[in-house]
Amino acid sequence: MKVGCRPAIVAGVVVAALMGLAPGTGHAQGLNKVIEGVFPTQLVPGQTTVINVAMNGGRNNKVTAVQISPTTGITIGTMTSREPTEGVVWWAIPITVAKDAAPGPRSLVAVAAEGPTAPWTLVIPAHTPSISDIKVL
Repeated sequence: MKVGCRPAIVAGVVVAALMGLAPGTGHAQGLNKVIEGVFPTQLVPGQTTVINVAMNGGRNNKVTAVQISPTTGITIGTMTSREPTEGVVWWAIPITVAKDAAPGPRSLVAVAAEGPTAPWTLVIPAHTPSISDIKVL
């Protein structure tokens, strides 16, 4: 009786071994920088709000722009950053919302040479209380 390996079994073992050597797949965003936090998260119509965005990446955090979508009624000012602390960079971003901007959620994305970050949700509220005639007693 002849003992031997079938070619299909050998081929299966070779393919399984080669798959173990293949590099892992990358993350969908392709950017190592992540938005860690944003405050405030509400943008008031008819006002300019400076939002503070915390991103990981330290000194190598080369964010070139931020995008908010949908963009109707929104103007983004010049970003400024502070010195990184514990690998986190804080960006101050002035955002002006038109009085007639539609209420609802908006997506904030930071853009760098490597690609965009995952989106962070900001909201333009449908109703904001107005405070007037404040008196200090």
